[in-house]
Amino acid sequence: MNRGCGESGNMLEVLRRLLKSFQRDPRGHHVRGDAYVRVESRDQFLITLGDRGALVYAELMAGKPDRIVDRSSIKKWVPPNEHQPLTEADREQILEILMLRFDDLKQTYEVQ
Repeated sequence: MNRGCGESGNMLEVLRRLLKSFQRDPRGHHVRGDAYVRVESRDQFLITLGDRGALVYAELMAGKPDRIVDRSSIKKWVPPNEHQPLTEADREQILEILMLRFDDLKQTYEVQ
């Protein structure tokens, strides 16, 4: 069967879309609005709110709860925003975003 250029062009477009669906967003998992959660290590997460990000320590446990979130680990914004103040309201928003992600994953957690 002789296929025209149009069909191979459509096939390439289908392949491009398929490959794009496997690409990960470098910001991490989209939670809502401009908020993302990215796993940095087994116990550390980068929460991004717009152009600012903060690291949160959440220890993986062997039993329940699945995670213990260390509220005091949220100390400052990561560079280049490290000199901007991180307020208690910011800290609450960061925790809320992380908890929404854990809820999506059906992980239990405790904030300490």
